[in-house]
Amino acid sequence: SNYAGVRLNNGISGATSHLTITDSVITDNTNRGIYISVSNDGLSQVTVTGTLIQNNGSTGFETNNVAGLTFNNSHLKDNVSYAAYLTLAGNPAPDLTGVTGEGNTKNGIVLVGSFSTNTTLTYLPNLSYIMVSTWNIENGVTLTIPAGQVIKAYSSININGGHLDAQGTVSDPIVFTSINDHEYGDGTTGTGSPAAGDWYDIHIYNGGTAVLDHTIIRYGGYGGYGLIDVDATAGSVSLTNSTLEFSRTHGIYSLTDNTTILANTISDCGFNGIYISGSSDTNNPEITNNVINDCGSNGIYMSGGSSGDPIIPIIKNNIINNTNHAIYIVTGSAGMAGERTITGNTGSGSTYNGIYISGNFASNTTLSADNGLYWYLGYDISVLSGATLTLDPGTVVKKTVDTTS
Repeated sequence: SNYAGVRLNNGISGATSHLTITDSVITDNTNRGIYISVSNDGLSQVTVTGTLIQNNGSTGFETNNVAGLTFNNSHLKDNVSYAAYLTLAGNPAPDLTGVTGEGNTKNGIVLVGSFSTNTTLTYLPNLSYIMVSTWNIENGVTLTIPAGQVIKAYSSININGGHLDAQGTVSDPIVFTSINDHEYGDGTTGTGSPAAGDWYDIHIYNGGTAVLDHTIIRYGGYGGYGLIDVDATAGSVSLTNSTLEFSRTHGIYSLTDNTTILANTISDCGFNGIYISGSSDTNNPEITNNVINDCGSNGIYMSGGSSGDPIIPIIKNNIINNTNHAIYIVTGSAGMAGERTITGNTGSGSTYNGIYISGNFASNTTLSADNGLYWYLGYDISVLSGATLTLDPGTVVKKTVDTTS
């Protein structure tokens, strides 16, 4: 065909079209292999199963509304654009069990639109999911991504009151990366030369939450924040056992204290590996057992709030190499407190291979001697009335401490 091998248009309000393609071969068309277009509140009940879609001049399979779609046990091969391009139009992503692909110019399945109902993506071992525009996870909705899945992005994931559940495993991490990255997923999509800032971020706000475990997040950070951008309005965020690398800006950027960052490797960030601002909760944030390397600014940056409780940062057993300051804390007017809550941190190669603190100690605070980093106290350090600052025996401070109380 000079256009599409199979084309279905339904623009009649209230009308339902039916199409079933089973055990077929759709090949060598000038444009798409299969194209489904629905408008004016029409509905199409489409089933494609057991079918080979190959050698077409554009996308193998495309629909502008996945409602009523059954697409499984089919193979997409050597099409000159995306393997498939599926517009959700407010519907959950279809079950794609048994859909495989190879040799397509962009060897992945595009999903376009918002997730407005709970959705679990089908695991596609030899196809990536591709984000050509923002994925919105709406309020109260959970998007679950299966272990081992690769997501390739141009844009961002916006968690607007919803929940992202991305829990991989040691052997099957979930990967969020650039469309140009050939190290993960297929080796054909994009240029093969990924760069920091190729896509935006995972943005969490308006009560949104996320669990990211055994994930790999790389080559994003275009928007000026980080690979992960946690707004002050976000709910809880847990990042564990994950790799964040090649960010144009920060690794993780958080404006909330309800953030747990454990056992991650964060490297090659343009700015800070971890940036947390506005913290005021006495139990959070927790930053433990991370390895942070080669970031353009600080390994860990934290600033406290202007009011409320003092921050009690839990920063333990991190290894930080080749940054500006290893750890940089500005307490804010609310101040800082904590008995040996910053312990066991080590590293080398940073311009200031130490833990910098500027601001107020608002309650009893003990600085531990068991870090492999020296303490570096700013000229504006104040120990507020009623508070005591204690330095453990053996504590190394590499700048004169100008204190008032």
